[in-house]
Amino acid sequence: EAPTIDESLVSIVLDECSVDDAPAAATSVDELEEMGITVSDNCTDNDDLVVTYEDAVTGSCPIQITRTYTLTDHCGLQTSTSQTILIQDLEAPVAEESDVEEEVQGCSLADAPALVTSVRELSQLGFNIEDNCTSLDDMTFTYEELSHDNCPIVLERHYVVYDACQNASDTLWHTIFIMDEEAPVLSGTIAPRLIEGCDITALGDDTLIHTVAGLQELGLQVTEDCSFDALVVYADEQIEGHCPIVVTRTYQVEDLCGNLSNTFTQVINIQDTTKPVFTDMLTELTLTSENCRFLVPDFEEEAMAHVSDNCSDGLTFEQSIEDGTSLTTTTDIVLSMTDECGNTATHTIHLIVPEELQVSIAQHD
Repeated sequence: EAPTIDESLVSIVLDECSVDDAPAAATSVDELEEMGITVSDNCTDNDDLVVTYEDAVTGSCPIQITRTYTLTDHCGLQTSTSQTILIQDLEAPVAEESDVEEEVQGCSLADAPALVTSVRELSQLGFNIEDNCTSLDDMTFTYEELSHDNCPIVLERHYVVYDACQNASDTLWHTIFIMDEEAPVLSGTIAPRLIEGCDITALGDDTLIHTVAGLQELGLQVTEDCSFDALVVYADEQIEGHCPIVVTRTYQVEDLCGNLSNTFTQVINIQDTTKPVFTDMLTELTLTSENCRFLVPDFEEEAMAHVSDNCSDGLTFEQSIEDGTSLTTTTDIVLSMTDECGNTATHTIHLIVPEELQVSIAQHD
């Protein structure tokens, strides 16, 4: 009679990685009985029974080992029993970091770094991924992308890593902030302008500029990488002074992300350059004697009555020879009229001093 075996070997499930992790096979009846079975033989002592085994390995995740033990007595009679050993990796990959953030300079989603193509690359982003059984090169991943907001654009890439047994990691978040931190640039020149006029109304339709196109027409180049069509123009105007009136206009642009450009200043001088005008003013005057003296008149009232100015009401009068000066010969006097901006008009009057009266006394015989 062949040896007999009561009961069956209990199956084993191991949370391990490979066949190498399977327990060592029993090599004696005592070891087999410690595994929960009872062995007997009618002629051969248990200690003399020969125990052999053979492993048949199939599958993966789990790996199934069918271990068949054969007991042989002295007469070569045999009995077999089998044990099933399942080796299953039940541990998911783990990462040291679950959320990695990154900032890049750019304008749109196209400026985001390229997607990783392997778990190794993903790990090198800073997640530092490990698994108890599967190497980085043998792991796989899935991902989804979400984007929202602006300034910055936030791109979220959510990764899940799988080992060879499809154990899934927790979701790994790669958050990419696409930042536009480059300010617009204004370049070029705005030449100072001189406008003939009396006051601020001389500007006419030349008003503050509030568009990029207007700045370009003014002579500026506007450079912006990301949001050219959304640029906002800020304009400020300060008016001060007199003769000239100085109009200082300062321009700056702001992009969609709040980056402010350098400033550019335009200076406009409103200047009265027109002289006063004498009209119908006498050009010659014969002086009359006052107590046998020929005195220069005060021409201010006369001049004021015959002068006009485009801007100033308050004109300053001067004459080249002070009134009341006694003349003995014919001479020219120059009248000057100066407006508030220093523009001076002159008018010359020829002053005639009559010749002395000659009296002749004839002697009569």
